[in-house]
Amino acid sequence: MRIIKLMLMCMLAVILISCGTRNPFKPADPSIPAISFSEDKIPVLGAEYLYRQHVIAPQSKGNECYAYRLTTLNGKLPDGFRADPEGWILFSDQGSEPRVWTSRSTLQLDFPSAEGVIHNLLTAVELKVKSADARIQSYSSAFRSNRLITSRIDIPFANGASTGQGLEFGLREVIGDIFVEGLSAHHFMYRINEINAQQDVIYAGVWHSSLDSPDIRKVRLSANSDPSLAPNPEGIFTQFESYVVSRQGIVESGHHTVYFRVEEGFSPQTLIYSATIAGLGQYHYSRIQDSPIYYNEVIPTDSDRKNLALWKAPEPNTFKAIHSDDFILHLKWGQLGEYGWIWNGDIITDNADPFGRELNLVLDADTNENYHSKIAYFDLRLDGAPFPALSQFVAPILQTDNDGTQWLRVRNINPDARHCLLSNLSSGTHIFQARAVDLAGTADNSPAFCNIDLQPYVPASSRSGILLVDDCPHNSSSAPETVINGFYTGVTPQTFGPVDYLNLLPDGQTMLISPAQMMNYKAILWYSDNPSQMSHLSQNLEGLDIYLDAGGNMVLSGTNKLVSDFTNSRDRYRAFTEEHLGLMQPDSYAKLSSNSISSNYFIEAVGLGGLPDVELNLENPFNNIVSTRQGLSTVTYFHPGTGLDYLYQFGCKLPTATAYPPTQAQYEFFSSQYVAYQHSHNQSRVVIFGFPLSYMESGDVSQALTYIFTNMFNGGKK
Repeated sequence: MRIIKLMLMCMLAVILISCGTRNPFKPADPSIPAISFSEDKIPVLGAEYLYRQHVIAPQSKGNECYAYRLTTLNGKLPDGFRADPEGWILFSDQGSEPRVWTSRSTLQLDFPSAEGVIHNLLTAVELKVKSADARIQSYSSAFRSNRLITSRIDIPFANGASTGQGLEFGLREVIGDIFVEGLSAHHFMYRINEINAQQDVIYAGVWHSSLDSPDIRKVRLSANSDPSLAPNPEGIFTQFESYVVSRQGIVESGHHTVYFRVEEGFSPQTLIYSATIAGLGQYHYSRIQDSPIYYNEVIPTDSDRKNLALWKAPEPNTFKAIHSDDFILHLKWGQLGEYGWIWNGDIITDNADPFGRELNLVLDADTNENYHSKIAYFDLRLDGAPFPALSQFVAPILQTDNDGTQWLRVRNINPDARHCLLSNLSSGTHIFQARAVDLAGTADNSPAFCNIDLQPYVPASSRSGILLVDDCPHNSSSAPETVINGFYTGVTPQTFGPVDYLNLLPDGQTMLISPAQMMNYKAILWYSDNPSQMSHLSQNLEGLDIYLDAGGNMVLSGTNKLVSDFTNSRDRYRAFTEEHLGLMQPDSYAKLSSNSISSNYFIEAVGLGGLPDVELNLENPFNNIVSTRQGLSTVTYFHPGTGLDYLYQFGCKLPTATAYPPTQAQYEFFSSQYVAYQHSHNQSRVVIFGFPLSYMESGDVSQALTYIFTNMFNGGKK
């Protein structure tokens, strides 16, 4: 009997301390949901506001009691709340003594702003739920908010895109309109799921923290990462899911997802940007303000000599410069898709302009398809060995292929991983190789390469021969190629060494002549005798500047187009026009005529100071206009009184001539003008003919050139 009474007393005690009348022996509902939260911003006076947070306990069908322990930003409870020594909130329900158990399933906490900033708020809660049968379940949660902080996923593709097996996900926090000091991301949580075509999750992955990544806002996944990316079967997609956790421990309430199809077989294509293969040294530089590299001083300097692109050689992927002990080489590499633009949804790559717009895409080497990866590394080699481990590279490592080939593997984490300066290079040919490695670990199986040919400097005393530079595009009537080339081969003296030929316009494409090529010759004879075409002098000023500065010599034969050539040269590089051509004023020269059929008054060049006269070929000219009009009009002449050292005077047709004669005034004027001069600057000498030598009598030209070259190489005119 005493046992029965004891049992009844215990049951009564349980009932008295419980908060409801539900049957205390009923089993707890296993489907009780977790804690939920809500929040609101309530305006008050002025710009201040009240930040209101609600904690909502999980509910069941019966009556429960609740105990709360709160964590706040500054460790202080909001006004109206107090706690026992263990931190559990004390309640006085209906005037009873304070205790931790309450029937309140929702808590409201108000935090006022100060100067628009919230300095305290609820960051986490621990909850105990006691059912009517006295069973207690414990819960804990960080405060979940979509107003304080949310996030987004930055990806370079749209949902459903096909991708490779190496991807980078940018994770960004988004701060709401409730301002808390230092509110930002502490880390992001993410996982990889599998979904079907209806976007139903068929496999949910394990959550990972971005704290395990070098950058908490970047998650890189590949076939070898954890979690990993594997090719998707047909009809299946991979889903990336994430949310943010703030520095205060607040968890984003919602999750963000993106889905895609992982495919295999993609690989990057490596590029070496030829436009930025530049150098700077005693015999390689630019003083021209609009040089392609000039405004990008990839090789720093304080002088007026700036970095200059190397010259392209006829051999594929080969670039030339003249070597010097102080020569510095700049190289820049990247991948297909790094530069370009997007037009009507199509990716247009502009790989010739690495200073243009950056796309930072990775395109497949075979299909040019964007597979949405990034380049993780560049593998580099120089002269058949791993590239030097420059100090600008971050933690480079040695990479060895299966065949034993070794590379320097450079982490692609900043621009210094994609360009370099090299010094202390020897003369000769250097081979540079580069290959891109994407996030999947796939390396370009056809590495890019280039040959850097550093030609040894040849002193002026060791040079030999004359180089004929053909800057004369073919025209059957005014510039027949075989006739003109044969003419110059025949009239150029061979007493000074070999006479070699260079076509400046192979296959109709303009070639820039390299000073490394000119440096071997005592002089160059540059002819641009087609009166319908301008010369390419102004495009070659940098090479000519280096050659002439180093004691080179030049003879230039031209037409009335020299007026435009001089103007263009002055506009582009005034110092060259004045120093090497001696043309101090733009009004020191003029053209006889703008076309070939008017003012055909020039018939000879009258030699000065013992130079032989050079007559126009009127007996059997290849040009019909010269034949019918018995004179030449496509001539540039120079005015007296300019200070130029003139070699030839304008030989004008007489007013009594039977074919298209000048007036007496025209005769007197043109007879006082000059058609050729010489100019010296330091150790170089230049002779300019304002008329096309190939239109003249070959015997006269041969005699004149022998005289001019002899005096040029002897240091001056006799």
